[in-house]
Amino acid sequence: MIIEEILASITPKSPFPLESFPKYQDIVTTNKHSPFTIYPDMSRSIGDIITVMGMITSDGSSLISIIYGFLFHKQTSVTQAYFDDGLLTSLHTHNFAELGYVAEGTFHTNIGGRDYLFNKGDLFLIDKNIPHNEYLYRKNSTVIFLSIANNFFDKTMHHDVYDNQTENFIQRFVIGGGYNFVRFTPKASDCQIPDLFEKIIAEIWRPHPGTIHLVIGYVEWILNLLPTEYEVVIQWNDRNAASDFLFREIKCYLENHYQDVTLNELIKQFGHNMNYFNRLIKAHTGMTFSGFVQNIKLEKAEFLLKTTNFPVEEVARQVGYNNLSYFYAIFRKKFKLTPNNIRDLNNQKVN
Repeated sequence: MIIEEILASITPKSPFPLESFPKYQDIVTTNKHSPFTIYPDMSRSIGDIITVMGMITSDGSSLISIIYGFLFHKQTSVTQAYFDDGLLTSLHTHNFAELGYVAEGTFHTNIGGRDYLFNKGDLFLIDKNIPHNEYLYRKNSTVIFLSIANNFFDKTMHHDVYDNQTENFIQRFVIGGGYNFVRFTPKASDCQIPDLFEKIIAEIWRPHPGTIHLVIGYVEWILNLLPTEYEVVIQWNDRNAASDFLFREIKCYLENHYQDVTLNELIKQFGHNMNYFNRLIKAHTGMTFSGFVQNIKLEKAEFLLKTTNFPVEEVARQVGYNNLSYFYAIFRKKFKLTPNNIRDLNNQKVN
């Protein structure tokens, strides 16, 4: 693997004793090539849109090697340190999305106060501002971390090449938050993401005139593949966060399938039972499932009345109602106006 070739080519440095994370912090913050700024509260920030960190240990060795590389500054460095077997680094947070990939061995970490173990091939995305730390063992292990600053998405993302699934994934998990971490387990053995991580490391370590564009492209490619090539398991901060997220997912689904959606379709799509969906929707809206779907349909109808010249009959049909009398009755009950009244009032405002 590329990261091992890089280590083999480096002239050994005098390693530091890694007795505690504050000592390691001193090493990092005094290194002029460090990509991190570490604050007294142990929070971290990065000064580039992409930063790569590789953490490598080997069987029976007390030595850890940490490779840093970042993009626009085109700087790299290696830190090596001794540690006691089973060392738990001090708690820290960061204000950026951190995607980890276990290339070899396993990775034992504590996220949000609970221990988790990631196996070879797993990827995990730790949310911003979630306290976490790592266990270090004297066994073969290689973990690669890809730190992605928020402004990466402002400056580089080519949204025209993404489908809705990828856009939703990026908005909810990489830019958004509210969870502890997301675990990604490969659906098949021939996933492309491991190769893309190696390409990123190779490009950052030996930069050339096209490196920036290639790395940005590889990162975008990874984000595009994650929701399709991997099983996604979300670890939430609490039950309320999980409930809120699922409701947002359901609401989005209903807004795109409202014409003839059924509870059975939700069960197939999201995997919960009928009573759970009814309770969830009632808790978030005060409505039953059928009442919530009807409300979505009527709001869509109001939008069409205000933005198109479709006849009322056509508007009713497009939102799923073939019985025009029934449509008029429920529309007037919600808005206290008829569909024609709504359209007339909107035209007066425009004029």
